[in-house]
Amino acid sequence: MSKIAKTAIFFVLSLVIVAGGVLAGCSKGQAELQMPTVELYQYLKGTTGDLNDATLNQVAEGGGEPGYKFGNMKYIYPTVFAANKDTVAAALFGSPYKFGDGVSTTTYAQLTAGDQLAVDGTIFATKLSAAEQDVVTNALAGFFNRQEVDLSNAKALTATSFYLTLYGKVSQAAADGWKADIEAKAGLLYAGKAYAALTATEKQVVIAVADPVGLFYKGLAGNAVYGEIGFRNGVAAATYPTLAEAKAQLIYSKAYKNLDPVTEAPNVDGAVYAALASYYPDDAARATARGGTAWYLKSLGYVTSDNYSALNYVEKDRVDQALSASFTSGGAKERDYIDFFATPGAMLLFVAEMSDAVPLNQTICYLTLRGNVNATSAEGWKKDVTAGVNSRQAFYRWLAKEGVSAMGAAASLIQLGLQEFYFKIDNPNNYDISLDSLTIDFQVKASTGETVTAARQSLGEQIWVPAEQAINLRVLAPVKTMDVITWQIMIGKSTSQAMTLAADVWVQIQAGTAKWDVSVEATVSNEEETLIETYTLQWPLV
Repeated sequence: MSKIAKTAIFFVLSLVIVAGGVLAGCSKGQAELQMPTVELYQYLKGTTGDLNDATLNQVAEGGGEPGYKFGNMKYIYPTVFAANKDTVAAALFGSPYKFGDGVSTTTYAQLTAGDQLAVDGTIFATKLSAAEQDVVTNALAGFFNRQEVDLSNAKALTATSFYLTLYGKVSQAAADGWKADIEAKAGLLYAGKAYAALTATEKQVVIAVADPVGLFYKGLAGNAVYGEIGFRNGVAAATYPTLAEAKAQLIYSKAYKNLDPVTEAPNVDGAVYAALASYYPDDAARATARGGTAWYLKSLGYVTSDNYSALNYVEKDRVDQALSASFTSGGAKERDYIDFFATPGAMLLFVAEMSDAVPLNQTICYLTLRGNVNATSAEGWKKDVTAGVNSRQAFYRWLAKEGVSAMGAAASLIQLGLQEFYFKIDNPNNYDISLDSLTIDFQVKASTGETVTAARQSLGEQIWVPAEQAINLRVLAPVKTMDVITWQIMIGKSTSQAMTLAADVWVQIQAGTAKWDVSVEATVSNEEETLIETYTLQWPLV
């Protein structure tokens, strides 16, 4: 038997006519109004959300992915971003900004991290062309392709991007020539062994000595210097398609796609590269930066000389990619992206295809997290991937998790859940009655014996209950720990006491062991009178 009484709280989502009657108005000459019976006949523990590690992971992954994508946008299109960030910030959030001085025009720098992300997304969607958006997306794909390559054993030389690019852009003879040079160096160093038969260490020695990047550039143009220039310029034109179209029209009065690939496109590609801005004021400053980075990598044993000009092309790409780290806090311009990000990134990806799998702590994801976030995030990524988490998912997670984890101190304020209660309301009158309003208070018995309000709800819409029939009401009660704490403080509890009681209630709700007292205040009417009654109900039924 259920105890019939009144209590409070509820959220009506569904109304079911149990006895199959029709909703209608009251008739004349009604008998004295009798209050309906109200019964709590079912409770279901709904979904709950806690700021545990799983929740932190979900939150971090959600922020890490767009954050990384838009971060790449800023590296690739710094001028577009700089020209639009403040205007878009003011357009999205108005002026003055909610956390500003109350007077100044809103700027990007004033925004919270979440609001900055909204500005970044708006710039990506509205200020970049479709082709430029594709460039950003493809850059992300290239990064994760490198991660997959890092975890895979060496491809056959004929399946590498070096070979396939030469085959497609130049000729099979050029591609076969590149392969023959690699095989010759392998055979010379290791007693006639084929490259595929070498150990992982032996392959690295062949790569260091043979310089597959230099051989690739030579295959492109017959001369490594010209080949490097042509490849770099082609990367620039592909990365900045809007500028490439403008240069094609300016020089040849035709669309870029219609240029002759031999006699015209290289000229336009060179014009695109020449037009790009750089952080460095001149080539001398750029050379000085490269020299300093070469010296540092030589001291660590990563390259063979501290003179950048004396390095082979593989080593130069390593220096350039390392130099890109100096731009993690901003400052790089479009030419710097081509010189220190895109071109060496592509070449070292090609080189990685010739290499066997490396340990997780030598992969691009690990090294990026260690360099751009911290060692803790890199090790966290490694642990997750070792446990079976997808490397991309884990990467996005650990890009943002350190910041998100700082929310842990407020964990109890973020807990929330949705509980389901089912009520049966039975009309004993021989005419229809109206439920004019319902106010429901849901309380849980704490371990201390106190009754703690966990949720409140009210319904002000009129509901008709057919004569001598019953309806079922499904009520969803939102439980928010922050609200529980607030209500306890309002009745005189200290903050510490309120948080302790809220934590007690939350644990019971999550465990499904909560004992509920539900108070339902019902306002009921017929054509002639209105009555108010409070029902006190319990769950589990006793």
